Amino acid sequence: TLLCMIDFLYNSAVKLRKQSGDFEMQSLSEVVGSIKVCPNQRALIFLGSFAPFHDGHLDVALSALDRIEKMGVQVNCLIFCLHNDSSVKSKIGNDAWGIDRRLSHLTHKMRAHKSDTPFIVNDLTCRKDDVKEMTLEIIKDVSELLKIKPTQEILIMGSDNASNISKYIDKNRVICVNRPGYKKITMKHPNLTVAERRFTKDISSTKIRDEHA
Repeated sequence: TLLCMIDFLYNSAVKLRKQSGDFEMQSLSEVVGSIKVCPNQRALIFLGSFAPFHDGHLDVALSALDRIEKMGVQVNCLIFCLHNDSSVKSKIGNDAWGIDRRLSHLTHKMRAHKSDTPFIVNDLTCRKDDVKEMTLEIIKDVSELLKIKPTQEILIMGSDNASNISKYIDKNRVICVNRPGYKKITMKHPNLTVAERRFTKDISSTKIRDEHA
């Protein structure tokens, strides 16, 4: 179809930019209306507080991407979705890691990494304050903004969030990456894929925050 051809040309241009070394991670607000996701393609969505985003998060994202692609699934893009400030403040007990600081850390880390898959940071949903359930809001926003079905979205979750998988697994596809030091996922579900971390060293955002306090 015409849309798929446009998408092919877009992704080809992205690959050329990455190979030349001048690719920069894009914001969702920049690509809305230009990126096209074909019906046979999927968007990987990695949600989290990312306070701060670190190499462990990067490893989870890339491990999930590698596992999905090896299954023959065509991934159009990998979208990093940060929780809003109120949920992060509630989690860590202070407002030291506001959205601008967290976005800066994430984009800085990802701009140093090359990939054949476009990286996008959702800089829109994270600025909403009146949200009851961030994950559901992100799923809705990405679906509406990229004009895709929720079934085209694959949520990336770590095994440390295993208790939350059951909230989304019936309506959404989930890839869970086992995190070192946490119980491995044994749950079976047609919408669930389990992946292993490429690197086994665990990194904690809590420890990083404590070191920089």
